[in-house]
Amino acid sequence: MAQSNLRRSARGILAATAVAFVAVLSFAAPASAHNYYVSSTPEAGQVLTSLPDEFIVTTNGNLLELGGMEGGFFMQLTGPDGLYYGDGCVAVSGPSVMMAAAAGPAGEYSLDWQVVSADGHTVSGQIPFTWQPASNAESPSRGFANPPKCGEPAE
Repeated sequence: MAQSNLRRSARGILAATAVAFVAVLSFAAPASAHNYYVSSTPEAGQVLTSLPDEFIVTTNGNLLELGGMEGGFFMQLTGPDGLYYGDGCVAVSGPSVMMAAAAGPAGEYSLDWQVVSADGHTVSGQIPFTWQPASNAESPSRGFANPPKCGEPAE
């Protein structure tokens, strides 16, 4: 009978430990959940014949609010000529980061991006697309040898 009570006590302790372990994991899981890519303008592999007003990357949840200091966020557009396009300025709104759209000559482009999740972790990616402007499109934007930094003269 003493052995039976010992087994029941051991099972009870084991069950309590398992419940405590599951509870700890359930509280820790949301804290370690990073944002992930949901959509973008342009979409990966898309052929653009006209530029949108903005290039946008949207994630699954709100991004970290840095009070106007977007230092952990960037979007950078590289053209087929190896030059960078745009002004380097980004805006963050809820789950999205965006920058004014600009492009140079027709060809293959890469939109590189980085955001900061609400949990403080950075998430980044690359969106390849093709710029194929219509024959009556406006003049191409000027490209730069170095990635432009918002508010600083481009080189």
